[in-house]
Amino acid sequence: MSYKRDIIIFSPIAIYVILLTLIYVDTSVFDYMDLFEFSTSNKILDIVFVISVAVFIYINTIIVYKLEHIIQDSPIPKTSFKRINKIITIYNILLFVPLIIISYQIIFEKSYYIHFIYLILLISHIFGLFFSIAGLLKFLRWSKQSKEKLAITYLISFALFSILIIFSLLYHISEISKHPTNITLINYHKETQTKSLNIPEIYKFYISTYILTFFAIWVSTFFLMYQHVSKNPVKLFVTMLIPMILFLINLLPNTTILIVNLISMYPFLFPLYTITSTLSFFIGPVIFSSVIFILITNTKNKTFKNYLLPLSYGLFLILVSTQPSVFSKVLYPPFGLISLLFSGLSVYMIFIGFYLPSVSIKNNYLMFRTLIGKYQFELFKNMARVEYENEVKKIFDKIQKGDEFKLSQKKNIDQLDKEEISRLVEYVKRELKIKDNTGKGKDNTGNKRYT
Repeated sequence: MSYKRDIIIFSPIAIYVILLTLIYVDTSVFDYMDLFEFSTSNKILDIVFVISVAVFIYINTIIVYKLEHIIQDSPIPKTSFKRINKIITIYNILLFVPLIIISYQIIFEKSYYIHFIYLILLISHIFGLFFSIAGLLKFLRWSKQSKEKLAITYLISFALFSILIIFSLLYHISEISKHPTNITLINYHKETQTKSLNIPEIYKFYISTYILTFFAIWVSTFFLMYQHVSKNPVKLFVTMLIPMILFLINLLPNTTILIVNLISMYPFLFPLYTITSTLSFFIGPVIFSSVIFILITNTKNKTFKNYLLPLSYGLFLILVSTQPSVFSKVLYPPFGLISLLFSGLSVYMIFIGFYLPSVSIKNNYLMFRTLIGKYQFELFKNMARVEYENEVKKIFDKIQKGDEFKLSQKKNIDQLDKEEISRLVEYVKRELKIKDNTGKGKDNTGNKRYT
């Protein structure tokens, strides 16, 4: 019985479904309020929000727990792992405590202090910005040395993640600052109708960056998916055009005006529009993350599968957590906040999802051999090669600095004799082995790492 319960709790599909359901409820509540003519004074909304907070804390804890085990079994040195673990623990505490206080105040005091919103928005966005910049710097190096087109695409994506996070924070902070310190019940319909026409300049930058980010991820997903359905181009284009069409329908002013006119003429279409509009933002992220799941099924290496899982979650969360919503206009209950708080964790998972496979392939010769000839893994192999070359370069820099092999007395390495070259190779191998042992000697499949 406990075994089955563990499968339900920790299954990647189960986590994915919980995330999808939680964010859909969080971002779609106000749309369904219009459909069913609910009022913000309805106590059910308070209960739904508190339940959403509880689920957020639970699923966030589960994801972090799984990430800790994945990182612990990775080639990252133990000291680095402990440092990362502490940062994540502190990050979670700083998010969970204010959310619990807000929930308590909503249920028992019917109001809450807006300062808690400021705090958790700052924490989640700064956390996400840190890893988006880290990913940008990594892909800048990888793309320079490998010239891989996917690496360049993801380099652009991480640059857009950074800009998107900055504009998201600035927009929401500027909107929230218009509210009083003590947030209480307001008239939802009046609030959205009076403020929806006044679009601030920062929002235009925010939405433009969101659109560019969507396109960047769409292009990278297209390249990855092409390898699986290249023999059936019709299937490829249909699959990739669906999220693009639905995405544009919701964002382009002309299509929105057309839909409004149709609903005014045919009111019975309103429920259908509500359902499709709330789901359309999810179709793209679901397809993007599903492509990574397909990659996972194409390898039998359990370690590599585990390293790719954070990437699939992250690509889904980054788009759904930064999508436009009425949050910051209607702060009681603050639906949309929970989804927005996933923005920090999502970028962290995308970074981990790229970094760990590349480092693992670099250190695991058997894994490298099993991936040869599979184009969809070319990106990770190239990144692994760059990481390996950089480590060797650091060792050579150390050799030149210490001048142990008297390289300063020779014009180039070709002047070394056979014995000197053998000693040099052995020295590099020994240094790589020492460096590898600062992490672990083996991965969690028992395969020796390549040195």
